[in-house]
Amino acid sequence: MFEFQMDEVWEFDRDKLTVKEELGQGASGKVMKGIVRGTVITSKLTTTSGFHLVKTNKTVPHLTVAVKMTKDHATEQEVLDLVKEIEIMKAVGGHVNIVNLLSACTQPAGQPLLAILEYAEHGNLRDYLRRRRGFCSRQSGDHLDTNTEPMSFSTLASGKRGVEFLATRRCVHMDLAARNVLIAKGGVVKDTDFCLARYVISSLYFTPIY
Repeated sequence: MFEFQMDEVWEFDRDKLTVKEELGQGASGKVMKGIVRGTVITSKLTTTSGFHLVKTNKTVPHLTVAVKMTKDHATEQEVLDLVKEIEIMKAVGGHVNIVNLLSACTQPAGQPLLAILEYAEHGNLRDYLRRRRGFCSRQSGDHLDTNTEPMSFSTLASGKRGVEFLATRRCVHMDLAARNVLIAKGGVVKDTDFCLARYVISSLYFTPIY
């Protein structure tokens, strides 16, 4: 059984979260689609604190989010890798061209660790471009995406701003590939998956120890 120290700034009530279908998975875990209720996202994005989910007593629409978690029967190292990724995202802060951490579910003890992230409705860049060009997989059930405007080179190139931002925060992504670049609403390009990210101090890589 894993126990995690609660961070009151980032902790989210898992009772207000409904985890739905799987969006994808990789070596570092899996990502599910999620719905949060009675919550709004702070309207101001700051470098130091990013976005947050905030409870509200007002009647507001449900929010769609992405929920990252470990796979079933995860090893201790895989759980620690997700802890590290959450802590790196907290420390890096927020930017429009990265997938921002919104909250985390760490309580109660014994429950799965969940990272609640921004949802990118168009999926990863590799599959998005394949759909646009008609290279569809029968096995995956992909279909030609005719409901979105063509992505311009300048929009596609905006993803580099996320990398430049990470550099200013002394963070090296280490695994930047088309599968780790997501396309959000409005065609916004966002870098994601910080499981292999490292901070750089005095030209030396180091990983926080938990």
